Amino acid sequence: MSERLSRYKYILDMGQNDWFRLIADPYVIAYDTAFESFKKHTQLQKEADNARAEMFVMAASIVTGTIFMATVASASVRLLARRSALAALGRRNLQFVFNAAKAAKNSEPFMFAVGKLLDEGKSQVTNLAQDQVKQLISANMNVVSDTPMVQSKHLDIMLRNHLDCGYKCGLAIEDSRTLSAADKDRAFAALRQAAICNPPKVRVDVAKLSAKIELCMYMRLILDSDRLVTRPAQPADREGRMAAAMMGSSMPIDKSPFAGDYPQSTTPRRIGMMNSSYQLVEFNRPGSIVRDRIDALNKVAFKRGFYSKKGDLGIMELRAAENTLQLLARETRPMTLSDLKN
Repeated sequence: MSERLSRYKYILDMGQNDWFRLIADPYVIAYDTAFESFKKHTQLQKEADNARAEMFVMAASIVTGTIFMATVASASVRLLARRSALAALGRRNLQFVFNAAKAAKNSEPFMFAVGKLLDEGKSQVTNLAQDQVKQLISANMNVVSDTPMVQSKHLDIMLRNHLDCGYKCGLAIEDSRTLSAADKDRAFAALRQAAICNPPKVRVDVAKLSAKIELCMYMRLILDSDRLVTRPAQPADREGRMAAAMMGSSMPIDKSPFAGDYPQSTTPRRIGMMNSSYQLVEFNRPGSIVRDRIDALNKVAFKRGFYSKKGDLGIMELRAAENTLQLLARETRPMTLSDLKN
């Protein structure tokens, strides 16, 4: 093994180890702590457990912290499809992260392992890297789990997949008989700029990050609290009005509360002896215990409560929740490959 390849392998090994012990494992601990507290305060045991994997991706895409968690979230952001507005917020934040890290446009999810090697001017170097990245794409598709222990193993495997990709790129470059020594030096210099070789120097602050992840979960709960209820046409007498209030259909609203086409409540119109059909936007507000917990977490994160003295009602509460998610994203958005934001 050449000295150049041996040195690069050492840097890779050290980087992978530091990403796991300083970032990946502590992040899982922070998430699990937040998740158990969320379940305790909301008493949504079964519902929360069923959504555990989805909520992990939501946390990683919004309360991101590092470029590695952005890479994890980008591989599984499809799990947020049930709430398209929330998924859009997560994808937008991930794009900000990758832009800040100056990731190559054609390799954002994979730049963690190879940096900008795919942008190398020498086409042969690019082709060598692309062959390895294709294998990495399929290897890193399943990165979420329903239990903390397995989730930690998934992140470990994901890091090992990136490590393997880096190894194979380095070996292919070193073994190439057509690249000059100068070409190889430039290619290895590009590889050493990859995120896996440049971990943060400090460990995730589990308590601080856990509070923000838990707050993120409550904001999701609020955004999921609106429903559009449609009441059918009924006779206009008292019995008809009572029947209309008991009948109809209800469905969740899958739109941002800031959207121009967000549904509006309507009132029934009198047409002869009948009242027309109408629709209501209804909100299932959190109880007082949950509101107190939200206020406490918001004060930790932003030095102020979430609710006013009167309490926010209806769509204003949803808008405040979406704004809070955007604040959490900005607060925990890494600006460089080695950045850590708790």
